[in-house]
This record gives sequence, structure tokens and C-alpha cells, in this order.
Amino acid sequence: MRVITRTAILCGAVCIGMSVPSVSADDFYLVQGGKIEGVVQNPTQPADGKYVLEIPAGGRLVLAEQQVERVVKKSDLERRYGAMLPSVPDTEAGHLDMAERCRKARLDEQRLFHFEQVIRHNPDHGKARHALGYSLVDDHWVRQDRWMEELGYVRYRGNWRLPQELKLLAAQEKHDEAVISWKKKIKTWRSWIVKRRDNAGVGEAEIRAIRDPLAASSLATLLDKKKEHRQLRLLYVDVLGQLPSGDAIAAITKHSLQDADPRVRDACVEQLERTKPPMAVSAFIDSLQHEKNVMVNRAAVALARLRQPQATLPLIDALITEHKHLVGQSGGLRPMFSNQGGSGLSAGGKQEIKRIKQRNEPVLHALTALHVGVNFGFNQAAWKTWYISQKTPPPAHLRRGE
Repeated sequence: MRVITRTAILCGAVCIGMSVPSVSADDFYLVQGGKIEGVVQNPTQPADGKYVLEIPAGGRLVLAEQQVERVVKKSDLERRYGAMLPSVPDTEAGHLDMAERCRKARLDEQRLFHFEQVIRHNPDHGKARHALGYSLVDDHWVRQDRWMEELGYVRYRGNWRLPQELKLLAAQEKHDEAVISWKKKIKTWRSWIVKRRDNAGVGEAEIRAIRDPLAASSLATLLDKKKEHRQLRLLYVDVLGQLPSGDAIAAITKHSLQDADPRVRDACVEQLERTKPPMAVSAFIDSLQHEKNVMVNRAAVALARLRQPQATLPLIDALITEHKHLVGQSGGLRPMFSNQGGSGLSAGGKQEIKRIKQRNEPVLHALTALHVGVNFGFNQAAWKTWYISQKTPPPAHLRRGE
């Protein structure tokens, strides 16, 4: 059997690359890299471990089977293209016409070949240059890839990116992978607990041991499930409270105000009470202006336990708040927004909406807890006078000559 050296293969490949495809040649991709076009002369082979090829440059070439990575046979359309190729005039117009035919036939590689021949005849042909990826920069045609590389860009997934962007993308991908990994692990451990398997205790211990902030979003999603067992939801709250994560704080703060289960709300406030995160304090202060009176009072309960001085003035403003109520013909009142978010009257004739002022006991409790020994009841004017006096520095007493 004829032995083909690497040098011979590369030389043959270079010669073939300078020629045009033959009528029925197939592509032979080599293990060592590169591609050779040729017509198989022994189509029932390589039973004897070799390919005998007639190559476009003329002559025959023998390839050992182990030298060929794969063979790509040309389609009928490509073969018809090869049959037409010898009759194409080697002129600018001839290659432009063939490039258009290739476009319509979706023979992209061949189309680019003809554009290369066009710029061989006319180096300033704009359409051909642009099709081949050139841009006109300072009156010179420059390939976009080379130009972008000179500017410091890197090709990444079909787009040009700066190295700094790639670092950010890599970090984001790593972040996303970690989040997905935590989601899968927590789902598994939770299933052990819910199905009360022998390893349920292990599942609980694994969840309780989580300290990675990237697990916060998965735990927050489970906490949002209203049908989840209370003990599991309390477990999620305990773990979220240990995570140094904005997502964790946001989840606990949300449920300290909105959760329907008072045990869960209390557990959330307990976690926030330990660290007193500014994000939570701001959320509670904002909720003192909520349209639902129940939310105003829940925020006040939380602020009473966090005891942050910046809440003083907002609490004074929230001592008496005004909320919408539905009034029936019988004169009975009902909040527009119930504790569960519902609205309406169970009975009664015509309804109308009225705004009713309400005194909020939890707000007063928060103020007196924050400022022990001070209590002006629901007298907002007295509270504000006192507050201003606390913020006003005492007058300076200067003597002459001092």
C-alpha cells in the first residue's frame, strides 16, 4: 500500500486550494488538519484501507483510511455548480453573475469564491469587498475581523466583545451555573423531607447548612409557595436570615409584610431584628404610607422591633392615616382592602366609597418603644414639636470679651 507523508498531503492540499472544485469531487477532511477535494476511484473502498482519489490539479492521490477524519459528499446542486464552473468567463462581470447565481442557490462558500475573483479583477469593487467582510477605513479596504482585533475586540459566539465584557460574561455564566446547581440540590433535599424518607433529616441538615448567597433565589422561590408546609417555610426563613445577600433580605422583608401566616411574618421580623438591614428599614418606612391600613400597622410592628431613629418622623405622620372604606345602606363600614387583599360587602344595599381616618395603635407603640418615656398619644402636632426640639441645637450663650 502506498504511504502518504504529511508533507505530501499538505503540498497537495495547497495545490488543490489554488484550483476550483471539480465536477463531482467530494471533500476529504484529514485527521492532521486540512481538506482535500477528489473523486473516489475505488467507490467500494476503503475495504483495503485506502482511498484512491483523482484530484482537480491532475493526477491521483492515495490516502490511508486512518488519515481521513471524515468524508463529506457534495450535493446534486454542488455537482451541477461544478459542471457549470468551466464555462464561467474569468472576468469581473462573469464572476459577479456567478456570485448572484450562487446566492439564489444558497451556495454561500462558492459565492464568496467568486467575489474573491471579482476583487482580483477590480480591487475596489464595493459589493464584493463588503460581502467578503471588508470595510473601508481611511481609504483602505480592511477585513472587519482584522480591524476589530486591532481595536482589541475578541470574537465570541458570533459577536465582537471587549476582553472586559468577556470577563463579565464569564462571571455571569459562573453565577448562573451556581444558581442552577443550588436549585437542583435544594429541590432534591426538599423532596427527601416532603416524602419523609429515611434521609429526611439529612435533607433538612443540608438546607440548614447553606451559607452561599447564590442559593437565596431558590429558597425565596420556595418561600413564595403558599401551599408549602409551614415548618418548611420557617426553615427557609431561618436559612435566608443567615445569607449575606440582597435577594435574601428582600425575600424576608417581603414576607414580613405580605405573608398570610402570622408565624412566618414574625419569624421574618425576628431575622431582620438581628441585623437591622437598611434595605428592610427603608421598606418598612415606605409601607407606612401604604393604601392598606393592615400594611401600615404591620410595618409599624416591625419598626418597633428594629428601633431605628430615622423612622421617627414617618411614624409620627402615620399615627393617623386615611383609608378607603365601603359603606352600605345600613351604615356599616368595611375596608376596601381586607387582610387578604379582598374587598366588598357581604350584604347591604347600595355601596359608596368613603375615606375614613384611623388611629393606628401599632404605630403609637412603635414610637413609644423607640423613645422610651415619651408619649403624646395621637397628638401629631405635639409629637412634631417635640421632634423638632430634639433636632434643634441649644442656643449659644456668649459673654462679651469671650
